[in-house]
Amino acid sequence: MWFKTRKNRRSTRRKQRGGALSTYGLTVRFHEGRVNVNANTSKEVNLSKVQQEPIVSWSKQLGKVTFICWDPDAPSPQNPSGYLHWFACDQDGTTPTAAAWTWTPPKPPHGFLHHYIFGIYKQMDGHMVQIPKERTPFSIDNFVEENKLTLLEKVGFRTQEKSWFG
Repeated sequence: MWFKTRKNRRSTRRKQRGGALSTYGLTVRFHEGRVNVNANTSKEVNLSKVQQEPIVSWSKQLGKVTFICWDPDAPSPQNPSGYLHWFACDQDGTTPTAAAWTWTPPKPPHGFLHHYIFGIYKQMDGHMVQIPKERTPFSIDNFVEENKLTLLEKVGFRTQEKSWFG
């Protein structure tokens, strides 16, 4: 009984923090650094722990969705134009497959904190999503509007290059 009560308390705390338990169960995990990304997009993680391609999934069949990871701060927070890190459209399972743009790991310039946002978007029935022609510039707002997408859920993290020596 003690274990069950303790487990329930942990589950409640995760829900309150916006952790792994969410509406659509979007989870992003980096095995190398044992990093789990959740709804707290201001969580700062060590750059070296997010270089390998993450494992991404969501818990519900949602029909056709588009999965996107982007950096809104690229190339610099003072002059942002956005950068597309990962892109897969017409997904109908619970993981992104056949990515049109494969994973590019974060490489923020020295001394600049960058955000990395992962999102799943519901596609409008019968509407074809246009694959971006290039990774940058990438405006998520324009892309969502042009392709008639609806944000279902997003998670993310922040990271920066803290050392000149990598």
